[in-house]
Amino acid sequence: MSSLNPEDLFEYYRDTFLPAYSDVVGYTAKKHIQFLIEMENTLAHIAQYYNPGLNPRMREENLKKAHSHLTRVTLDCYKILWVEMNNELRSIYLDKKKRAFVLNISEDEFIKGYNNFREKAQSARIAELDSIGANPLTAVEIYKEAIAVGNELINSVDGIKFQELNRFRKIVFIKETGVAFIIGFFSGVAASAFWGYNTALDHLKSIFGK
Repeated sequence: MSSLNPEDLFEYYRDTFLPAYSDVVGYTAKKHIQFLIEMENTLAHIAQYYNPGLNPRMREENLKKAHSHLTRVTLDCYKILWVEMNNELRSIYLDKKKRAFVLNISEDEFIKGYNNFREKAQSARIAELDSIGANPLTAVEIYKEAIAVGNELINSVDGIKFQELNRFRKIVFIKETGVAFIIGFFSGVAASAFWGYNTALDHLKSIFGK
């Protein structure tokens, strides 16, 4: 990092952070507060780098800190994006009918890809732990690989088939619920009638005797 200069930072911002940030905001449809905090910290250190009142060593230190914050927020983007993708992919992985009907690839390909998706995230997590106190550049790159795998898997899902399966399941649920309701209703009516009949019979017996 001793050779870091502002252009390196801005290049990282354009080429690495912005794509990650755009992906996670587009996928989750919201901006996370932690991102804004890290970006504010990044900007504060960049401003200090251009502070003419600081000596070269302190300015360089602020540039390194700005790069560290920018790398951290990039990592956070990929981690949140991975979690969101995993929620969607896991629901398919655990659902045999979804694996059979909504994919444009074979079940084996999907399962293999999903396992790879998870393994890369585990590797990224290990790299992140190994880089505590330093810039987690390696973890960012591995998370990027995991997200690329996740995108391929999500793109293999046929949206129309997915909707059709959900619609079919709703119809089955409504029918099953309706049948259960009808059975329950008539069972209740029959029970009430039987109870009423026995009550009336007991009443007549009390009047006329056995």
